[in-house]
Amino acid sequence: MSEAHEAQVLQERGPASSVQEGLWVVQSIGRAGKAYQEALALKLNGTLDIPRLERALDLLVQRHPGLRTCFVAVAQGLEQQVLAMSGPRLQVESVAPEQLHDWMQRQQQLPFDLSAAPLFRVRLAHLGPNRHVLLIVAHHLIVDGWSLGVFEHDLSALYAAGASAPLPELNASPISHARAERARVGTAAWDDAQRFWSLQLAGSPQVTSQSGPRSLTQALQLDGQTTKALLSVARALKVSPFALGFSAFAASMATLTGRDDLVLATDFSGRTEPAYEPVIGMFVNQIPLRWRMNPGLNGVSAVQQAHRLSLDVLAHAHLPYPLIVEASQQPGGQLFEGKFVLHNMPRHPLHLEGLDVEVAGVQGTDPKFPVLLELWEQGEGLCGSVTIDPSRSRLAPALLAQRFCSMLDGILRSPEAPLETVQPTASPPTFVPSRRRVDMTADPVSVTSSPAAPRPTLVECRSADVDLAQWVHRERMALEAHLIRSGAVLFRGFNLGGSGMFAQVVQQLGGEPLPYLQRSTPRTEVAAGVYTSTEYPSDQPIFFHNENAYATSWPARVFFFCETPPLKGGRTPLANCRAVLALLPESIRGAFERHGVIYRRRFRPGLGLSWQQAFAVDDLDTLHSRYAAQGYRFSKGAQDELVADLAVPAVVIHPDTGEAVWFNHAALFHPAALSEALGEVAAELDVSQLQAVETLLGNGQPIPAQWIAEIRRAYLAASFSFDWQKDDLLMLDNRLTAHGREPFTAPRRILVAMTQAQRHEPLPKEF
Repeated sequence: MSEAHEAQVLQERGPASSVQEGLWVVQSIGRAGKAYQEALALKLNGTLDIPRLERALDLLVQRHPGLRTCFVAVAQGLEQQVLAMSGPRLQVESVAPEQLHDWMQRQQQLPFDLSAAPLFRVRLAHLGPNRHVLLIVAHHLIVDGWSLGVFEHDLSALYAAGASAPLPELNASPISHARAERARVGTAAWDDAQRFWSLQLAGSPQVTSQSGPRSLTQALQLDGQTTKALLSVARALKVSPFALGFSAFAASMATLTGRDDLVLATDFSGRTEPAYEPVIGMFVNQIPLRWRMNPGLNGVSAVQQAHRLSLDVLAHAHLPYPLIVEASQQPGGQLFEGKFVLHNMPRHPLHLEGLDVEVAGVQGTDPKFPVLLELWEQGEGLCGSVTIDPSRSRLAPALLAQRFCSMLDGILRSPEAPLETVQPTASPPTFVPSRRRVDMTADPVSVTSSPAAPRPTLVECRSADVDLAQWVHRERMALEAHLIRSGAVLFRGFNLGGSGMFAQVVQQLGGEPLPYLQRSTPRTEVAAGVYTSTEYPSDQPIFFHNENAYATSWPARVFFFCETPPLKGGRTPLANCRAVLALLPESIRGAFERHGVIYRRRFRPGLGLSWQQAFAVDDLDTLHSRYAAQGYRFSKGAQDELVADLAVPAVVIHPDTGEAVWFNHAALFHPAALSEALGEVAAELDVSQLQAVETLLGNGQPIPAQWIAEIRRAYLAASFSFDWQKDDLLMLDNRLTAHGREPFTAPRRILVAMTQAQRHEPLPKEF
């Protein structure tokens, strides 16, 4: 790839994204300096095959159109132009080790012509016998932080196997991303996001966007004990680790600046579809969060405020940052005065045959933001830095790092204490690697993302030495992202050894297991919160359902553990509840959205569980006092029958994605479903007399049998099955993924645990 402006063939052209347009403008008018030139340094010790590395880089450039892209202003706006070009010919420069830092800084500061590809360069420094540093510098217009992980992964594969490397086909690109963004303009969701940001940022103070020439930086490290406490408190409060970290950052900014109204920010990856995960490109979006430091705010209320804020803004994160600025009626100004980033992009250990590779970032000199605090995982702890632009903030990096650690420690130790009482510590916590830390540098665990739900993301281990409980502790945030995209994560190849380790992993991923209350099927508790799966005869299938959707309280997470695989059959089919809703005719979908569903449970001797077993109470007074307040209506039926009616939504909104999902047992408990199971026998029986639970529309009207047939067809069309293997562990998002059971030949033992109790929103009183 020649860096001279030679004649090049135009291969593709298309619009730039709004974020790219904003960066291009800031860069073109000279306000960005070199702040948006990202660098990655690879220290290579060993025998380097330079021609082989050149071929790998050439294949990498051919694979990713973003590496062959430049930007040209046309009548319609800024345009991305992808050119046909080859990869780099590496020129080796001899550099003394003591001059390496200055050499890398000079290479990073060399400017790019944004109208001429490539907008990245590769340099190779020769430090001595079998010692090199490969430096990659790319403009932020074509890469984001996630892209660096993709670069490392693909370079490893291409260096190892060349053109035959087993890399997935790319079905998305920066241009397709920009076109998809253009297609959303003017939609209801787009207009709603503009209104949201206008209200969210009304009256917020404007921050100057002119950056200074130099940044001040302070390293920041949290040890494994502090990180473990952070994750534990986040689980206990049912919030994300980001919410806890952001609350400590926001409170620190408020106390140090003496202001109770701040606009801060974080990054949103923008890779909302699996197709964009393996692509090098600029997809990240900045999203502001309005923080109010109310008097008497304590740790719990601060974390809960951060949790609500993050959910609200993530639901509207598809609006590009330049348009968020426009919606705030402060065009041209930077909205926020501080940024907190808890990095969760996937990073892939770089393997180059015959070489020991150390990956290191290069600290830029031109600051992007007034204040930036970022953290990423290192071993069992977190490391990062505080970077401040002294021309836009009077805060000292060391003081902010110290206050952040103090605030975080105060929230973790005394969450009920007012935040203004937190005193600074003498020095920030330091990172001390645990001697028991699992060495992941050999990458014994592979993660294969699902192209479409409900096929689970597969996390497969190839080493008996990996402790799954420790591994998921480290990778929890990335696994949460996979769970939201796929609806399910399947862990395979880990040596769990039984229900004890299963319970430990469940606690790491989802918190304390829940008791099985308001039960409708027989199960046996084998450990605290760990149960056998439904104990129905092996020749009977169980249709798709979301665990306990028929109850007032149900789990957000469901976990299955294969202790003994079935001899034959016995799969646990999964169904994508987003797809089920989309496949239903509008008449059926609309009726259930408007009215919800009633679950009518009949309790009489000889018919299913007793009400004492189902509700875990011994007398009717306790039953009424405890459950009537939750929405149950109790009445007496024939034959000393107790009837319990509960009306709940049939369609719910996922709190993390804002998507509507089908979430009910209408097709499992309806008489038509039992009639189908009984076949010809049902023609001579009153099926309703055989059912312990039946379903009605929320207005009390019967659900037509043909509707149940349509619903069951939708489940089957949106389903996927896999064969159980011993020690498999399956994690489900209970809103996004329904599950069932196929008939089997014994033996088969699948254990179940549920976490994160949720409650239905109340329905209008129609019955």
